[in-house]
Amino acid sequence: MDHGWLRILGSGAEALPDILDRAEPASGALPVAYDVLGGMYVWATNPAGRPTIRYFGPDVLDWEDLELGYAEWLHAVLVGSLDRFYGTLRWPGWQNDVSAVAADQGIHTFPPPWSKEGKDLSTVSRAVVALSELVSLHQDAARQLSGQDS
Repeated sequence: MDHGWLRILGSGAEALPDILDRAEPASGALPVAYDVLGGMYVWATNPAGRPTIRYFGPDVLDWEDLELGYAEWLHAVLVGSLDRFYGTLRWPGWQNDVSAVAADQGIHTFPPPWSKEGKDLSTVSRAVVALSELVSLHQDAARQLSGQDS
């Protein structure tokens, strides 16, 4: 979807994991999609008890409640709201770069997008890596920078 920027689990792509393979019942969140930069979408219950889509952004290393149910979120991504949502995470020519990346791969940027030096993705180095490793890298960085990992 969107030149390969967004990978929705359960979409039938053999290179992507099955939704249930990624489910962690103890977390209360069901992963539903990943983006090419290692961002992650989960379906989870918000504090009010309503199921909602949450996004873990590689640029902020934190979760954002999108305040959309799964069907609402899926409709939004299908009708083209991704350019607005990802505006600051795209660079000139991203379409060609992303189109060349397999569904189970992502684009690692250095400096990373959460760092001051990595905010302008047109000036960073980019390399194709395993998507699972990229997601783990961002999750680990979030834990370390928040002091949860000693």
